[in-house]
Amino acid sequence: MAVIRPTVTDAELKMLDDGGIRGIRFSLTDPRNSPTSIEMIEPLSKRVNTLGWNRLPSTMVFDHMGHVIAGMSLSFPASRCDDATRARYIVLMREAAAVVSAQLGAPDHPA
Repeated sequence: MAVIRPTVTDAELKMLDDGGIRGIRFSLTDPRNSPTSIEMIEPLSKRVNTLGWNRLPSTMVFDHMGHVIAGMSLSFPASRCDDATRARYIVLMREAAAVVSAQLGAPDHPA
């Protein structure tokens, strides 16, 4: 796992990949001190998908202050899930995360 910023170059990502890194860690506990933000997650995830990283669908759960307090993800053999099924599971998981977040009093969020 690596913590990266959007300014990371493709060459740096390749170097991390060659070194055995296979995923991104997003530290979002305290936005004032965090090296990443919620807005960085999707663009960075798309960039590393070309390397085969972050293949598991995941989403975030927010508390009443709008802070990320948990993540939800699915784990299954990729060979058993085609793109259409994966896309459907992502929608269902995001809907579930939105329900849990709402129950926790979260304001609108980009789950």
